[in-house]
Amino acid sequence: MIKLDWTTNPKLTPKTISEMALYPELKEELLFYEKNGDYPNLLLMGDTGTGKTTAARILGNLPPNHKSMEIDCGQIKSDGAKGVKSLKEWIVGSQTMSIDMVMEKGTGGHGKRVMILDEFHVLPTSTQSNLYKPIEMNTETTKWIFCVNSEDKVDKPIKSRCTILYFTTCILHHKTGKLDFLADTEMNKKSWCEELTKMAKIVEKKLDINIADKVYERVLSKDGNLIDSRKFLQSLNKAYAMDASKD
Repeated sequence: MIKLDWTTNPKLTPKTISEMALYPELKEELLFYEKNGDYPNLLLMGDTGTGKTTAARILGNLPPNHKSMEIDCGQIKSDGAKGVKSLKEWIVGSQTMSIDMVMEKGTGGHGKRVMILDEFHVLPTSTQSNLYKPIEMNTETTKWIFCVNSEDKVDKPIKSRCTILYFTTCILHHKTGKLDFLADTEMNKKSWCEELTKMAKIVEKKLDINIADKVYERVLSKDGNLIDSRKFLQSLNKAYAMDASKD
């Protein structure tokens, strides 16, 4: 079965911010960072599947001069003391990596090291504190991007050193089963469906397939399919496979 979800089909991973499904205010800010090749340290906050890590990787590897280093904080936590040691070694590596390593010959300009810490919120405060000083070093050439599900679990000194961007667009109301759109997004169901569909059309083009309008209509009619881009693509994948099996 064809995989429409880029978390299971790397071929479909968005290469630019414009390929992602995001609410307008967030997309506009990320597009600005992408275009200018520069941005502050970022704390990307949102539920699983909203695109935090994908956006971090896009910004972390902007051509031609940016190069990212990424670490899975969930793995660090599960490894206990050994994991904390690995994190400290990784931090040291971030400071010693020569800027020449993130430059391509003949490109000119200034490269940036971009340190991506995925699932950062799972680390205890005692471990997060290892980042206080490194974040303030080499600020012109080193940027930090923290991906988190819960802002409350991030230590204040880290938050104070970052610009916070919220990725969650809507939530499913536990009583009504309907979507509640967050006030800051200025989105409604119609505009969100259009954004998700636009993203899916890009996926169609990459795979050279055609998904029937009736399949989109079936998936878009259920609010539970629209919580985030990952859930939408997974639901569209199932509906597309069912439709194809009938032919």
